[in-house]
Amino acid sequence: MVNTKDAAATLGGFPYDNRSRVYTGSDNDFVLNLLVPRLRAEGTALTEMRTHYNTRGQLAVPLVTIHTQRDQ
Repeated sequence: MVNTKDAAATLGGFPYDNRSRVYTGSDNDFVLNLLVPRLRAEGTALTEMRTHYNTRGQLAVPLVTIHTQRDQ
């Protein structure tokens, strides 16, 4: 996971929870879901995100992004 340590340091804890997530689209979803690490979000990180990072997705100014053909 990219930038996980930085996010945890900035937010005061781990911000992601995938305990109930079911992943699909692999060659063997059953095995994938058995083996994927399951993580619990920390309350401090969730509170920080709700308080300071609750975005609407409506940009106030134009945004230019760049990507390659292999970006996920």
